[in-house]
Amino acid sequence: MAIEHVQRYQLPLHDLRSLAPDIAWHNAPVILPGLSPVRVCQIIGDWYVAQTNFTRRHAAGQYFTPPLVARYMAYLAGTLGDHLRILEPGVGTGILASYGLEISTGPVVPFRSTDILTSAIQAQQGKAIPLLWLQHVHRMDIQWPLQDFDKPQGILRQAGHKLLVKNKTQVVIRRFSAKEELRRITAAVLPEGAFGSESIGLENHLNYLYRLNGVLSYEEAVGLAAFLNSSLVDRYVRIANGNTQINATELRKLPLPGWQQLVAIGKQVVVQRLERDFDATERIIMDVLKKDLILGDEENDLQLPVFTDSRLQMGKIQEAQRILRELGLPPAQQNEISALALLALCNLDEDAAWSTVTQRPITIHNMLGFMKEHYGRTYAENTREVVRRQVIHQFEQARLIDRNPDEPSRPTNSPNTSYAITTEALSVLAQYGTERWEKAVTSFLEQHRALWETLPTEPSRDGAAIKVGRRQANLSYSR
Repeated sequence: MAIEHVQRYQLPLHDLRSLAPDIAWHNAPVILPGLSPVRVCQIIGDWYVAQTNFTRRHAAGQYFTPPLVARYMAYLAGTLGDHLRILEPGVGTGILASYGLEISTGPVVPFRSTDILTSAIQAQQGKAIPLLWLQHVHRMDIQWPLQDFDKPQGILRQAGHKLLVKNKTQVVIRRFSAKEELRRITAAVLPEGAFGSESIGLENHLNYLYRLNGVLSYEEAVGLAAFLNSSLVDRYVRIANGNTQINATELRKLPLPGWQQLVAIGKQVVVQRLERDFDATERIIMDVLKKDLILGDEENDLQLPVFTDSRLQMGKIQEAQRILRELGLPPAQQNEISALALLALCNLDEDAAWSTVTQRPITIHNMLGFMKEHYGRTYAENTREVVRRQVIHQFEQARLIDRNPDEPSRPTNSPNTSYAITTEALSVLAQYGTERWEKAVTSFLEQHRALWETLPTEPSRDGAAIKVGRRQANLSYSR
C-alpha cells in the first residue's frame, strides 16, 4: 500500500517497497485532503489491484478489500449506526492467506470409506486413528470419544495420507450449525499429538485451519479460535451469509484483525486459563480489538479503526439466550426469537439493566411490536401462532410465565390473552449479572426442574391401546 504525503495521510512507503519491489511505486495515487478512510482504501485498493495479479498477491499474502465489499460495508455501517459496527469498511487488515494460513475440508466421506472406518476402541488401542465428526467439536473444546454415539469414531491406518491429516496444532471448525445455536461458527483447538496419535481423521462436515508451511503455536491457535467464536464474527457472518453452512471459501475471505492482536488474545486466554470462560474471553477480545490499527509510526499517520462496537459487553439478546440456557430450557427455546420474547415479557430494551425487569401482562401481538420497536426485528403477524406453540407454551411449562394473570377466566383463544413473568422467575432474572445469580438459578431449578428433564422421550414403538366402550384398538408406531 502506498500513498503520497498529503496533510495527515502518510503511509510507510519504504516498508512496502521491500514487500513488492516489482511495482512502480513512484506512480502511487495522490490522495486529496478530506477523503474518508473508506475512500482512501478504495482508491489504493483499485490502484494496487491494477498493478499486480491475483496469483502474485495471494503468494505474497497481500490483501485489499474489494471496492464492492468496501462500499457494501460502508452502507451497512451508515445504515445501522451505533447499534452495529462490525468492521470499518475497506480496511481489510488481513485474511487467512495474509498470515500464511490455509483452510481445508475434512477428507473423510463416510459412505465412501465404510470399509476402513472402525470403533473408538480400536483407536484407543493404537490399532486405528481417531476420527472426529461434527458432534465432537464444541466451542473451544473437542471431546473424543463420545459415549452412545452410533457412528464409527476411528479410521484404519491403511487409509493413507490422502484421508489422514497430520496431527499438528490446528483449529477445527464445524461446517454446519443448527438454527438455535448461539453462534454460526463453532471452532476449537486441536493441539499437536491430541489423543496420542500422530495423525487424525476429520469427517467431511469439518474444516481445519493450519499454517501452510510451518506449525501454529498453541497460543496462536487459541487466539484464532477465540476470535472465530466471538460475537463480532457471529454478527459479520449473519449479515454476509444468511444460511447455517460456513464453507472454506467464505472463511478464506473473512476479514481478520492484525496477527499480533490475534496472538495477544490467545496469550491472555491461555495465561489466565480462560479457554472455557466465554464471557471473560469475549471481554479480552473486545479489549484488544477496540484499539485502532495505526499505519505508520508518526503522530500524524493514518489511523484506521479495525473493529469498533458501541457495546463492548454481550448484547441483550445474547444475555437472554444465556439465561434461557442456564434456566434449563431446551436448545429449541434458546434461539433468537425465544430470547426476544423473554425481553418483551421483561420489558427490557438494549440499555436496560436486568435488575429493572418488570412484571406486566403482554399479548403476543404486542411482543412482536416490542421486538420491532426496540430490537429492529420484524416478524409477520402470522408468526404469533409459531411463537405461542414453540416459545410461550414452553415458557409456561418451565414456570417462567403465567397466562392471563390479570384475568384467569379469560378464554385461551381470546385475542386479549396475555402473559407475564411469574413472581419466582422475576426474582431470579433480577439477579442476572450479580454474584447472587448462580444461587438464584439453582434454587429455581430445585423447585421446578429444568424443562428438558421433563420432556417426553421418543414414542414407544410398541404402540398404545385405546378402549372405546367394549371395543379396543391398538395404535402402532411407524414412520
